[in-house]
Amino acid sequence: MKKVTLMLALAATLFAACGKDDDNNTPAEPVQQVPAIVSMMYHLDATDDMLQYLDYTVIYDDGTGEREEAVTSNRWEKTFAASLPATFTIKRRLRVKEGMHDALVAADTVHMTDGYGYAYQIFDSTATPIPGMNDSWSRAPISGASGARIAEHCEAGRLDKTYTLSFDINGHFTQM
Repeated sequence: MKKVTLMLALAATLFAACGKDDDNNTPAEPVQQVPAIVSMMYHLDATDDMLQYLDYTVIYDDGTGEREEAVTSNRWEKTFAASLPATFTIKRRLRVKEGMHDALVAADTVHMTDGYGYAYQIFDSTATPIPGMNDSWSRAPISGASGARIAEHCEAGRLDKTYTLSFDINGHFTQM
């Protein structure tokens, strides 16, 4: 009887052990990363002529209120971070510098650009980047026009631009 009981106990142990091994061989289900945070770098470009003749101002809102910065180099760059959903607004304002109107109007050709670009990454709530939820883009066209025409466009506000960048709750990006 002791032999039968011992064999049954041994068999039960073996079956229980086999069940545990089977659980370890089952692949774990992949962890689903849920978009939670966006980090975005945005830049605006300026030519030397723009910096010489124009007051170039960027007004931006990263979701915490509007701020204003003067552009004093050929590239203005800012990094924004926010919880999803998020909207960032960047406004470019160009005005003729005080005391530069006559010099600008007299210039035969003034080189201008509306170049800009961005790069963004979506992260989960642990700040781990989510693969495939990133992008970057840039453009930097330069054109020339008479100084008189540039002065006229500045005075009318036709060189001002507004960029609205939105990320929905799932991290999908749209730009207006």
